[in-house]
Amino acid sequence: MAHLIAVIALVFVSSACPAVDAAGLRQHGWTVTERAGDIIGLAGTGPLLAAEELRAIAGVTTLTSLSLGGAGGALSDETLPLLLTLTGLQELALNGATLSDAGLGQLSSFHALRSLQLFHLSRGRADFTGAGLAQLAQLPALERLTLAGATVGDAAIAALITLPHLRELRFWHNTETSHGLCQLAALTSLRSLTLGQRLAGRERSDPSLDDAVLTAIAHLPHLEELSLQEARLSIDALLQLAQIGTLKKLTAAQIVTTATDIDRLRLALPGVTIAWTALTPEQAQALITKDKL
Repeated sequence: MAHLIAVIALVFVSSACPAVDAAGLRQHGWTVTERAGDIIGLAGTGPLLAAEELRAIAGVTTLTSLSLGGAGGALSDETLPLLLTLTGLQELALNGATLSDAGLGQLSSFHALRSLQLFHLSRGRADFTGAGLAQLAQLPALERLTLAGATVGDAAIAALITLPHLRELRFWHNTETSHGLCQLAALTSLRSLTLGQRLAGRERSDPSLDDAVLTAIAHLPHLEELSLQEARLSIDALLQLAQIGTLKKLTAAQIVTTATDIDRLRLALPGVTIAWTALTPEQAQALITKDKL
């Protein structure tokens, strides 16, 4: 990893040669975004990053966007503080970070953060219940949040519905219940909502995305885009969405329904663009064997 540290360190050499710096980063697998000669975006996947490499990334203080794929697993309660010098960060995506509820609160130091994506966060970590998400309410600009693939559920929902400025939420493959998802009706600021099915365990559990959830979210007053994934939903429940007068787009991906029912839905939602395709045999089987629906 020493070569990566050296490459990132090039940004400190001279502001007169930013193209060389960016080229070096790209050569070592980073996706680099530049503006007016400054590196404002870094995205990478791969092996875990050492503390020295995280410090090097933190030295690129012009960053407004940072995405750590497989390397996101390097972030823990102990190493996350190494990045807190990135005070201008507006977009952060992490895959596999291992944070406790208390450690998650350190993200509230990114005061400019507008978008946060958390994939496979703290899986199986007992001191992460999702309740720590409530600490993100301190972020004045946070509008977009993704939580997917975490082994937390209703406690996380109870926390995130306290976030005052959320306009977009994406939530799937966690361990929530239908009752938990129904609580999302409290997020009256939402303009965009993506919901998938709960994370299926070895033992069968009731689906989280079900008819009751559609009845609840049909009361969201400003929702413009809704995406539903991996569920068995009745046409009566889908027709409840006609109550959302602001809805502009509905996406139904891997939803058990029929073309006839979708035609009924289009008639009931004449001003809504509906994106739907019938399940393939493989997708239908996956809903049974993988998602346990």
